[in-house]
Amino acid sequence: EASPWHKCPKPSPTFPNPLFLMENPVLQLVQSLAPAVSYKESNVETNRKVWNNYAKDWRPDQDWVIKMASNLGEEWTTQGLEHVGDEWSDRASLNQVLDDWILPHLTVNGGEGCVA
Repeated sequence: EASPWHKCPKPSPTFPNPLFLMENPVLQLVQSLAPAVSYKESNVETNRKVWNNYAKDWRPDQDWVIKMASNLGEEWTTQGLEHVGDEWSDRASLNQVLDDWILPHLTVNGGEGCVA
């Protein structure tokens, strides 16, 4: 008795086995990451490409966004995820970075913040 796959073309370098494609999690991962992969680009171009894909795919209901935000502790809620980056830091840590690294380098000239 012939298998149900007897009508499928034989696998070749240009036509891989369809079962291999469906059942190979590594290949599925590579294919899902392909749009974010950069080849022979500058670091700036690579970071721009990765960031653009991150921002394009960001939604507060994405599992990966929720997983990142779940590390923020008790203050985290799904309603608090409104903007890209809300999942990166709790408020206290963000304020400490601002106080220690950003605000000391700003000067006020005529009401406008300028980097010193």
